[in-house]
Order: sequence, then C-alpha cells, then structure tokens
Amino acid sequence: LECWLERFDGNEAQVRQMYDGNFARAWRLYLAGSISAFLSSSLQLFQVVFARGSDNTVPWTREHLYR
Repeated sequence: LECWLERFDGNEAQVRQMYDGNFARAWRLYLAGSISAFLSSSLQLFQVVFARGSDNTVPWTREHLYR
C-alpha cells in the first residue's frame, strides 16, 4: 500500500486530469487510511451476501467451507 500511495502521489496530476479533485483526495485518503489501519492492526473486513428470496441455493453461513 505504501508503494501504491507513493506512485499515486507521483502521478496525481495525471489522476486529476482523468478525474476530479474530490476523487483524487478521497482515493489518497483511502490509501493512507488503509496503511494506518494495517500498521495499527485495526483493519476489518465485512462481507455481505444478498440473495433474492428464501428458496435460493446461497448458503446462509460459510460453515461448508470449513468442513
């Protein structure tokens, strides 16, 4: 992530030509925040699966992955 941020900072002018300043600031904040979260061991990942109806074949848990 640190390398990504360094490369992003080095190419920020090009990014701003492709996207607006809000995007560039938000993306830099995301990268810097992710670095900080990794270093402080506070990064969390939540995964949500949406499925239509109750008679679908999507399992309700991930238990089958650990058998």
